[in-house]
Amino acid sequence: MCGSSGESGLRLGPAVDGDMDAAARVLGLALSGHDSADRLRRAAKALAGGAGFVAQVGEDVVGAACVTSNAKGYELALIAVEEHWRGRGVGRQLLTHIVDVLGVDELYAETDRDSVGFYRAMGWTISSLGEKYPGVERFDCRWRAPAA
Repeated sequence: MCGSSGESGLRLGPAVDGDMDAAARVLGLALSGHDSADRLRRAAKALAGGAGFVAQVGEDVVGAACVTSNAKGYELALIAVEEHWRGRGVGRQLLTHIVDVLGVDELYAETDRDSVGFYRAMGWTISSLGEKYPGVERFDCRWRAPAA
C-alpha cells in the first residue's frame, strides 16, 4: 500500500487486493444491529469497487473505511478502527485522507448512538432519524467543508 505517513508510522491509502481480507475484518467491527447484512454487502461492494481506504502500521491494517457515491452524494458507508488503536486519531486521519483524495466537500453517514460522539468531534452535523428498528435509534451525520 502506498499513501501518506505520519509520525506514528501510520500509512494511509487505498485498499488494494492484499488488504481486502484485513480491511473486511476491521470493517466487521462496525457491523452490528439490524442492518448488518445490508451494510456488509455495501462495504464489500465499496471495497471491490475501489472506494476502500485503509490505515496501516507496518503490514497491519488498523483502520478501514468505505465510501460510496449515489444520488444523495458521497456516503461514508463504513469506518472502523481496531479497538487498541481507537482514541489515537486514526479515524480522524483516515477521514481527512479520504476527503483529500476524493476532493469532496460533503460527506454523509448513518450511524448509531455509540458513534455519534466521533462524528460530532469531527465537526459533523447530527440529526436523529428516530427509531428505525425496534429499540434502535439511528442518526444522520453530515459533513461540509468550511467555506473558503
